[in-house]
Amino acid sequence: MTLARIDFLTGLGMAATYLITLVVVTVLFAWIRPRKLTEALEAQAVRHDSLRSLRLGLALFAVALVFPWFFGKLPMEPSEKLTVDRLLGLSLIIGLTALLVGIWCVVIDLAIGRASGTNRSMGRIVLPFLRQMGRFAIIVVGLVVALSYVGVNVAGILAGLGIGGVAIALASKDSIENFFGAFTILVDMPFGVGDWIVVGTIEGEVEEVGLRSTKIRTFNDSLITMPNSTLIKASVENMGRRRKRRLRGLIRFSPPARPAALEEFSRRLQESINEQPEIDAALTRVAVSEIAADGVHVKYVAYAMVETVREEELVHQSLLTDALTLAQSLELEIFLRAN
Repeated sequence: MTLARIDFLTGLGMAATYLITLVVVTVLFAWIRPRKLTEALEAQAVRHDSLRSLRLGLALFAVALVFPWFFGKLPMEPSEKLTVDRLLGLSLIIGLTALLVGIWCVVIDLAIGRASGTNRSMGRIVLPFLRQMGRFAIIVVGLVVALSYVGVNVAGILAGLGIGGVAIALASKDSIENFFGAFTILVDMPFGVGDWIVVGTIEGEVEEVGLRSTKIRTFNDSLITMPNSTLIKASVENMGRRRKRRLRGLIRFSPPARPAALEEFSRRLQESINEQPEIDAALTRVAVSEIAADGVHVKYVAYAMVETVREEELVHQSLLTDALTLAQSLELEIFLRAN
């Protein structure tokens, strides 16, 4: 059997053993993971994908540490030992890179959780962007180290790229625009993760700002991936940056509705609205606005000083339930349009 044949079979056998061991160790890490530690990290707003990256990194690194001990017990020829040593070193580089990616993501998530209460811009845009940049940088460094370890002339490759730099720049024009678009979003901060934005016909909550694109979760629960270059050229309406949320609507009362009861209803509803701590009492308006075929209309306008859509919904819900209670107490019948 030739030396090349021996090296090929040795590498193939090691690769198969490595993959099998990796699967077993990954399953073990998923099964015996410390529940208290996982719950503590999740309580600090660490994302599930960050925890998965950390577990995968631990599994790869554990396999890379176990392999030298395992293969050191096997009798091998010098050529086989050289191949094994290279593969073991390569697996250690891969494992360490994956572990560093997992640790970086968890650390950034912990920092985001701490910054969310004190520095919203840092927690909602800067740190998520740094997570992407750091993960990308760790992977690139790991790839360069791995290629250098197996004997690839990385410096020569980079020098060769300089010759075809113009062609590469033209081919990757969109990618470069998206990359610099991410920096523009980082500097200008027109929105952050968790903000409710409207871009043309697209409306939803920003879920992630990446190096190439931004992910928006619509209110239909679909996920839209929008290139950063498109975002920086479009008009972005940030609903999450509103200083106040306007609550408005019409309450229709069926005729006959007593004028005194309508005046009492308007006065007491305005007082009830202003008692809510989130409401700017100076801007609240409640009054009879129209007498129409479907009844008497009472219009209300109020401004809630809240930050999220859910908080806005809860304040509006409280307003409407108070209106129902008042209408019942004053014997006013709310008009319900027939379908």
